[in-house]
Amino acid sequence: MTWSDMMERVHEVVSGQIRLSHRAQFFKLHSTVLLPIMRDVGVRPVKLLITEIGHYGRFLDIYAYNNLAEYEELTDRLLQHPSMPKYYEDVGQCISGSIEVQIMQELPYAAEWVEA
Repeated sequence: MTWSDMMERVHEVVSGQIRLSHRAQFFKLHSTVLLPIMRDVGVRPVKLLITEIGHYGRFLDIYAYNNLAEYEELTDRLLQHPSMPKYYEDVGQCISGSIEVQIMQELPYAAEWVEA
């Protein structure tokens, strides 16, 4: 059994700090370029969040995958999409610092506490 086989139902958590002066452009790129591409390759958003109180302008996207192997396959498809280099170039102007990507699993008891 591989590591990929052991990691069932994983979540990709993507976050970063949006430059205040580029907030509208980030929203436009995110909603009209990235999310349609992700839909085309089969990536499923669970939550798309932005901070309004606290560390203002921080985005957090959560995407669901059946397992780590599916994450790898869909990420490869996404990165091979012909529009991605231009998207990264354009969205890079909207971000302060770097974009963080983490792979997470639910806690073993999450189903008892989280509403479906």
